[in-house]
Amino acid sequence: MKKKVLHIVNDLRIGGVSSVVLNLVRDPANSRYRYEIVNLSGAAYPDVLDLFRNSGITIHNFKYVFEDGYGLKDQFRKAFGEKKYLGKNAELIRSIQNLEADILHFHTLPRELMLGRAAAKGNESLLVYTDHLTRIRKKEIKNISKLLVPFPFKQFYKKYHVIAVSKTVANYLHEFGITTVLESLTVLPNKIPHYLPEVNYAAKGQLKVVYVSRISAVKGHKDLLNAWALLPALNISLYIVGPDELNGEIQKLAAASSFANEIVFTGSRKDVQAVVSAADIGVFPSHQEGLPVALLEMMQAGLPCVVSDIDEIKDIVFDGIDALSFKCGDSKDLAAKLQLLAADRELREKIGRSAAALVAADYSEKDRSLSAEYEAFYDKIIQA
Repeated sequence: MKKKVLHIVNDLRIGGVSSVVLNLVRDPANSRYRYEIVNLSGAAYPDVLDLFRNSGITIHNFKYVFEDGYGLKDQFRKAFGEKKYLGKNAELIRSIQNLEADILHFHTLPRELMLGRAAAKGNESLLVYTDHLTRIRKKEIKNISKLLVPFPFKQFYKKYHVIAVSKTVANYLHEFGITTVLESLTVLPNKIPHYLPEVNYAAKGQLKVVYVSRISAVKGHKDLLNAWALLPALNISLYIVGPDELNGEIQKLAAASSFANEIVFTGSRKDVQAVVSAADIGVFPSHQEGLPVALLEMMQAGLPCVVSDIDEIKDIVFDGIDALSFKCGDSKDLAAKLQLLAADRELREKIGRSAAALVAADYSEKDRSLSAEYEAFYDKIIQA
């Protein structure tokens, strides 16, 4: 009988985590494991739900109350108020236990990992966490906080087998000593389904720039709008693709600008690949990542991209070869790099072709699928 893996997510929206989880469960007939999904938000985009249901995957929707506050005090309060936290979520914990999974695999924020430890006690389930993001950086922490930050995170992560989606994510876990409380740490980079793009780099009437990402504070949308305001009068338009988490804040900034007619907000799209294929330049100004699936998809499509120089992205690309990098948060530098690509068709083609080759070689499922790598990981921890 197949062992059961329960993938637990904060929500099911069009984006990186949903894409990764869907990739892991998309071929249940040929899998050695049986998969189901727990969606803590109780809500999802219909298109995403259809993708999972078309794969024959059962989704359990629960209404979990997410708490705000991500400062150090908030993390300590949550980590060391575990008894109160678990008491408030006792019904949810019982519901997860009743699903009788052999493996509870979390893709949430770290604070939700306490749910897994409590639910695992009933069934002796193994605990797995895919860490999709670098969450804390020493260079952003001052004074005594550097010593205090690891303590709540060690409380969250303990007893978990952790999969880091990039070397950068694994490095931050090592840097803060979080690895000392883990059952194991493995790096399994995100991959995307393989396809060979047909890219037309010929000159066009109007250039299109595309940014695929949820609209969130850490994704650099304000930097992008500020950069757009610095561009000279060019025959160019910007398409911003993805769900909105800022209640229209970025749309209002764009509407109040002198370049509002140059920007299109598409919202969530199920035909993202078509939007990307119609573009000439990709942009990715994010401040915080793990291993961004949306960026890999733009690069695989042969788009030359302008990317922020955060460590998570520098681990993927070489500046001037696979992408053009700009100093994160520096809108003048971002505008300069966009202008450079817009003015040079040969440079766009050179970088675009290099980007597609890089993804095909290192991040494509051409030779081995991500689901096969995860199942090999499950086999290992079960047999340990």
